Amino acid sequence: SKLLPNPDDGERRRVIKDEIKFTKQHSAFYFLNTHFDHRPKEDTRLTSAKFINEWTKQHGDTPMIMVGDFNARPESETIKELEKIWARTNIEPLPTVPVEKPTHQIDYIFVKPANRFRII
Repeated sequence: SKLLPNPDDGERRRVIKDEIKFTKQHSAFYFLNTHFDHRPKEDTRLTSAKFINEWTKQHGDTPMIMVGDFNARPESETIKELEKIWARTNIEPLPTVPVEKPTHQIDYIFVKPANRFRII
């Protein structure tokens, strides 16, 4: 796992990465899970998104799936930043909060590179 940047001394957050190997095919992919800062200002979430984009570039085109609570709506700068290299698995927003009667999406599944996945 990797600590996410903490520019304003908020709660420390992480991104967890695990390699999944398929021995018969001699291939692998990475699975990531994270939970971004929840506070109203977007600065920390955006910094985390930029960090993850840079950090995952070291693996080139190795397929990756990233899931988590990003505490950001689809139109946010945080999600736009992630979408520079990640593909969201849903085009239309799928509300996930509030729990009782969801009206906004803040939880996502992303993949990269998009051409290595078929979303069904």
